[in-house]
Amino acid sequence: MGDGARAEGEKFATVSDVEPLSSAEQKAALYRDERIAYWNSYTRRRSSNYYHRRLTEIYQFLIPPGQRVLEMGCGDG
Repeated sequence: MGDGARAEGEKFATVSDVEPLSSAEQKAALYRDERIAYWNSYTRRRSSNYYHRRLTEIYQFLIPPGQRVLEMGCGDG
């Protein structure tokens, strides 16, 4: 049924079937949307490039060639 066809008797939800959001849910949705907009427009400052280059220099000094490092982090966060 992934081609958009409906089984006989199957209905799609209509706008009138959806319950309105509570005030708290509206505030939460607004906050979430604002956070998404903020982080989507966020760009890393140039000054942080120094920090990452310096870490690379330090780790290259501390970790012998041929060794591996398991980095456990949260991606860009």
